[in-house]
Amino acid sequence: RSLGLEGDLARHIPLVDAWDTLKALKQLDGPEVEAMVDFLAFRFLQSAMKRIRRGVHKLLEEERLGGGSAQDFVNSKFIMDGAFVGRFATLDDFFKGPEQLIGVPNPRIREGCEKEHTARKNAHKQFTTSNYNITTCAALEWEFV
Repeated sequence: RSLGLEGDLARHIPLVDAWDTLKALKQLDGPEVEAMVDFLAFRFLQSAMKRIRRGVHKLLEEERLGGGSAQDFVNSKFIMDGAFVGRFATLDDFFKGPEQLIGVPNPRIREGCEKEHTARKNAHKQFTTSNYNITTCAALEWEFV
């Protein structure tokens, strides 16, 4: 998804009905289906090649400028502000279970979720989602739940 290829494919599907974006495809039969598949594949391939080419050039440019390794670039979407580096525990830790490390979960699920979203010190720290590019915070998200 990081290259946005799904958007390229969606842009080439004919839009007949805004409520049913696949309506044009559902109305096809026989040779029309084959012609549409050929058309979509050709247009998508052109778009995909451009996006992949741009992505590779961006990756190489960041590598050249010392912006990290290719692996860092690929994994960057999984890194959060303030994240920590994990480590392996012992077999003894494994058998003690997560409760030994982080405690037992709150049996009052709603209360626990509310405290997690509103009472922690980072409840009002804003972040921007990577999928919809929306800026929000945990406390605001709780208001919608």
